[in-house]
Amino acid sequence: MTEVTATFEQFVARTVMLVRRVATAQEPLDADSMQALVEAAQKLQGNNRQLKDYVARLDAEAVHEAMHGGFLGLGCNDNKLISVLCSRTKDQLRRTASKYRELYDLDLREDVLSKTTGDYGQFLKYSLADPATYFADMIDLATEGWGASETHLIEIFVTNSHAKIQEGKAAWEARHDKALIDHLDDELSSSYDDLQDLIFKLFKGKRDEGTETDEELAKQQAAELYEECTKSKMFGDFKEDVAIRIIGLNNTMQNMLVARIYEDEYDKSLSKALDRCSKEKLKKALRALLIPTPDFIAQRLKHAMEGWGTNTQNLVRILSGLDGLQMVAISQAFERKYGVPLTQALKSELSGSFLQASCLWVNALQDPASGLEKTTEQEIGAIAGDGDAVVSLVDALLAERSSLAGFLSKLDAETLREACKGFGTNDERLISVLCSRSKAHLARISAEYWAAYDQGLPELIEEECGGWYAYLARFLVLPTEHSDARLLDLAMDGLGSNKRALIEFLCARPPARVRAAKSAWEQRHDASLVDRIVSEVSGDFRTLALALLRGKRFADDADDTAVDMDVVDEQAAQLHDNQGDSEIYSQIICSCSPAHLAAVSEAYENEYDCSISRTIGIHFDSNMRSALRALLQPSVVFYASQLKAAFQGWGATNRAICRILGSLDKSEAVAVAAVYERKYGEPLRIRLAKECSGNYKRLAVSWITLPDELEEPNASLTIPSIDEMDAEAAELPELDVQNEDENEIDAEAEPQEEEAELELDEPPAPPEPMPPAQLVAPPASYVPQVQQPALDNKSASFPGYVVEPHFAVAVPPGCPPGSMLSVVSPFTRQELRVMVPAGVWPGTTFMVHDGSLRQNI
Repeated sequence: MTEVTATFEQFVARTVMLVRRVATAQEPLDADSMQALVEAAQKLQGNNRQLKDYVARLDAEAVHEAMHGGFLGLGCNDNKLISVLCSRTKDQLRRTASKYRELYDLDLREDVLSKTTGDYGQFLKYSLADPATYFADMIDLATEGWGASETHLIEIFVTNSHAKIQEGKAAWEARHDKALIDHLDDELSSSYDDLQDLIFKLFKGKRDEGTETDEELAKQQAAELYEECTKSKMFGDFKEDVAIRIIGLNNTMQNMLVARIYEDEYDKSLSKALDRCSKEKLKKALRALLIPTPDFIAQRLKHAMEGWGTNTQNLVRILSGLDGLQMVAISQAFERKYGVPLTQALKSELSGSFLQASCLWVNALQDPASGLEKTTEQEIGAIAGDGDAVVSLVDALLAERSSLAGFLSKLDAETLREACKGFGTNDERLISVLCSRSKAHLARISAEYWAAYDQGLPELIEEECGGWYAYLARFLVLPTEHSDARLLDLAMDGLGSNKRALIEFLCARPPARVRAAKSAWEQRHDASLVDRIVSEVSGDFRTLALALLRGKRFADDADDTAVDMDVVDEQAAQLHDNQGDSEIYSQIICSCSPAHLAAVSEAYENEYDCSISRTIGIHFDSNMRSALRALLQPSVVFYASQLKAAFQGWGATNRAICRILGSLDKSEAVAVAAVYERKYGEPLRIRLAKECSGNYKRLAVSWITLPDELEEPNASLTIPSIDEMDAEAAELPELDVQNEDENEIDAEAEPQEEEAELELDEPPAPPEPMPPAQLVAPPASYVPQVQQPALDNKSASFPGYVVEPHFAVAVPPGCPPGSMLSVVSPFTRQELRVMVPAGVWPGTTFMVHDGSLRQNI
């Protein structure tokens, strides 16, 4: 039996189900489940790495084109450069810089700096630096020229963890071949000895970076600070070492507790009491340590925008070092403190390219890996024996895969926008995207396009394409259930019905797909599909259609893999003894699962030395014969024979070609092409090139030949020119119409046509959720395997600051966008009701925020 190779999307869906089963099981992992999880982790990790490299390549190519793609390679497309570099996190920019070096043998930072100027250029330069390089850059900036900027040094050491300071130290010392501590000692004059003492303590990691507090100790520390802060200037000096020892070494949470106790006990804020210290820069550093880091950075940003004129250099320096969750926390702190969004404040102070770049950077959360690489890049062999660790890794890999798919859908939407905007359409680029993606991913692209430009891909195609080119493209971009619903409309509208199209839908689709399409059609029309189809057909075919639609095969709880061996021989005998009886044949063949029907067919051949298909050919006519044979055949064999039928006669039946190819998913189309060539001795791509024309030809050939680029990111995508296809097609003989295959489908011929009847009214909108009344039943509550927010030293470490916890939820099969799920929060163990967002499909994941709990980070 010919089978379609399982796609990566299907593998992901199976892995999600495996993780769910393991998560809800009460017993320890068995050996088979452990092995399956390890293999899933290996496969996911490999594909995710390829996708991350693929995204980096796309970004690197876009950046290079922005800086070197102008007339004669001169000039810089700042808009395009900003849209790529300023909408990514530093982790993604690091991957892009590495790929840029690999592709063009150029340093990305240096190349960008050579093409940009002023604050905008400096901002891009520092934004492209990894954390260690940025730290080294800031040390250089703080100590260049005559004397050091103590304020800059305070910002550097107060806002970074010891681990980041040490990474930056290594980068600076490698750059300058000298010790950083000696350099700082030289730059800080004797008048700043106390500040130097504090900075060196932070430099050496003397400060507590935990979150634990000690109230008794806090009371003692508050009293000790009160004693120093209330000394009379006449009778005693303020001892800076006491404040440094307490405030400089406490963690942020302990300092906040000390400040609260101080205010409660002594009716004055600790920040105000520190006015007793006469050393302004030390006082600034001590006050910075009393509050969460995001609040301090928000203060510094506000200060840069106050007074006469904006200190753009300070904004460049501060903003370019932030990204991801750091930026989220600081944006929240700024708006909470000053009552205005950070981006709005920047718009009132900046202009030009720097304004555009900084505002996009503030909202840059677009890390394709979703900050999960610390978990997902683990060595699998090292944890293969730890069930909990493997489950956690697989869950993180699934979340990362979902993030990558979502990120790529945004890139693809922008690629299509660029291909279609302005005068004319870049058809090669349009075809390249459409034909190298699965239908599930095309649905995600459509949702992203709708969100950005108020139209989905069907509407875009209606505007940009025409004729059979548009007719086929429209089918391609619809999810399978919507393309099937569209097929039903086209088959049943008008006078009469297209029996061949109905046979394709009822008899060649997998039962689960028919069930999904039936639901989609009935929701769209508020009518019964059974009643509509029955009204369109008659005779034996009507009997068969009723048996299919009302039987076990299309029931919601049907098992498409079930085989009842106890009745297989009996049913084979019934078919043999009742040859030509449409009711018996419909009853048996239409009630079986595909797997059970295959077993009955095998038993029939073994017992009677004849295939069921031959018997059907002798005793049934026309549509009934075609439908029964379609049910017996693998779907890819059926579609290949239907395509051959569409090529026969005077001119190809383009409507059938578009309907068949457009309803197939990417992997199915490739499988049908392979079957066609094996059955008929000619490549399907060349036959399509001979029978079709123009961009319609390029689209059809590309759909069956181009690989799914998200499953094979390193595969080459080459769309042949029309001239190249015509040259191949010229050598192909006319199709032999003689039918030598007893299993060939011989449904009634479809009318020939000259123009495509597009019928593009009322397109289904992919991003819109289903109405609440139509939602599928939610699965039972389960505890998802949770990937904790990426708040390690690599991304952000803000003791005393809080954000709402979030966790990843995998979408189970049968739950399209708009479905309601019941999940259990891993933080509170409370059951939550969540809706699957637009553009998120079964087998992928989305993030859920548990607003009932706030977590220290």
